[in-house]
Amino acid sequence: MRWDELNQQSCSVARTLAVIGDRWTLMILRDCFLGVRRFDVFEQRLGITRHVLSTVFVNWLNTIF
Repeated sequence: MRWDELNQQSCSVARTLAVIGDRWTLMILRDCFLGVRRFDVFEQRLGITRHVLSTVFVNWLNTIF
């Protein structure tokens, strides 16, 4: 099984790993659980660029829908 083929697996753990595999995902999820809700606060807390943060969110939406 190749890393870029995880999202095609029937196993839900493998598909989840395909989404969470991004290095920013767990940090963003941590901040969500800590109550962060505003885009600019994510940027400040994580030191992440606006472009990268929006790309992560768009990828999540494309994966979910």
